[in-house]
Amino acid sequence: MAPEFYFRPHKAPNGAPSSEPEHSYSQDAMFHLLSALKGLFVHKDFRDWLFVPGTILWNFPSPLQKGATVYFNTAVMVRGGAGKTKDTPLHYVQKRNVSPIDLGPVSDDGATRTKLNKELAILLKDYLGDWQERKQNLTTKFDNLCIGIEICLDHSQRVLQTVRETYGQLEGAKPVIHLHLLTACGMRLWPGQVAIDPGGYVLRVDGKTRAGLTQHETKRYSNAYVMTNEKDAAGVYNELRPLQPDEEIAIPQALRRSISVNDYPEQLVFYPPQPLPKPPLNFKWNLPK
Repeated sequence: MAPEFYFRPHKAPNGAPSSEPEHSYSQDAMFHLLSALKGLFVHKDFRDWLFVPGTILWNFPSPLQKGATVYFNTAVMVRGGAGKTKDTPLHYVQKRNVSPIDLGPVSDDGATRTKLNKELAILLKDYLGDWQERKQNLTTKFDNLCIGIEICLDHSQRVLQTVRETYGQLEGAKPVIHLHLLTACGMRLWPGQVAIDPGGYVLRVDGKTRAGLTQHETKRYSNAYVMTNEKDAAGVYNELRPLQPDEEIAIPQALRRSISVNDYPEQLVFYPPQPLPKPPLNFKWNLPK
């Protein structure tokens, strides 16, 4: 898994170098990226892999106001391994809550930002608010596991938890979430916002340094019976057990995706093998396939 904004060009649309990371791909370029990602991991050696290459920041001209631009921040999941076709299963989710770093360029004044933000909310209200689109935050495409994903600010706004609760109201039963993925740029993991069930895992990868914030973390939601002696300093049971990585390998400078390494250096982090939670019996999914 890679952090938020992993696919965000460092040059302005006219090709001029930029010192500000507030640029995005065109809609056509975004479609080319999705097509490339779908075919990148088809080799059979990747059949047990799930790739989450961060997010793609892209834009298209606003249909509401001439000269204005609408920005999307899209997270992608790709299942590796050879299949019946050349394309591997792909799933993508739109970020639902706009933060200042999602909009650009940074030279815009506050009034312009506010205007763009309001326009985005109006334009996408019906799209992002539609239940069929909202439950894209959950998927069972991969090995019949229920996987939930959030993008940065969405986590603090309880997007995945809300989708899970709404699913129970509209579809008849809350899904059991096995993996909760959080790709971010400056967002801590809030235990109260984690949506997994006992035996599940939450994985977070972040691309921005901040006091008290780690670059990555993986935790398992332990069963209640093993929690009796695990209280924090405030006397509260800590149900999320952190897992420690086996190895961290720095990526050579020539192979790094980002131009600057002023924040976290790019690296590969390996965790020891963990048992996957088993899907519940006699539960019929009605999630996006």
